[in-house]
Amino acid sequence: CISRASLREGIVHLTASGVLKSVNGVGTFVVVDPHYGSLEAFSEFYNFPACQMFETRLALEPSVAALAAERATRKQIADLGDEVIDICRAEGVWQQHHIHDIRFHRMVALACGNPILSALIDAVTAGNDAKSRSREQSVDFAEETEMHRRIYRAIRSHNPGAARLAMEQHLQLSRASLTIEASDVADKSVPSVPDQREMLMGRAV
Repeated sequence: CISRASLREGIVHLTASGVLKSVNGVGTFVVVDPHYGSLEAFSEFYNFPACQMFETRLALEPSVAALAAERATRKQIADLGDEVIDICRAEGVWQQHHIHDIRFHRMVALACGNPILSALIDAVTAGNDAKSRSREQSVDFAEETEMHRRIYRAIRSHNPGAARLAMEQHLQLSRASLTIEASDVADKSVPSVPDQREMLMGRAV
């Protein structure tokens, strides 16, 4: 028997990963997406460290954002604008904020016009999903929202350089918050017990 809490958590995860789509007042549906599949499964299966996932995103997404600024259609720009509004409305509600953050990055990838890059972004955002949820206590929602606005404005104004820079700054900020949180956890951990060699060396001195 699956508890309601576990079921809700599963739905949130699958929605953020793009497998499900939730429509207010209608319901939750499976997304028919030819890009979803092997790459996401690959990243989830090997459970890559968060630092490696962010390195991959930093190598890909700034260039993808620059391409989106060059190629995005009016409809894609309008959809990005709507997603930024949803991110603003989700301030203070981590799960909703996270879902819209994932959607925003995937919309940028789709707007770049290259299905291979879009599939790669789907993979790294899916692999980064579970790890990013640990940021719930450290997120500065106002700063995160402003970063998304900067990316959107650069794409809307068809400015590839500004889009590249805004995306890079956004990802650097996200990676830094994870690094700080990881170091805090390490500082609070139980001190390691000296091994026998260290104890013997101490006695010898």
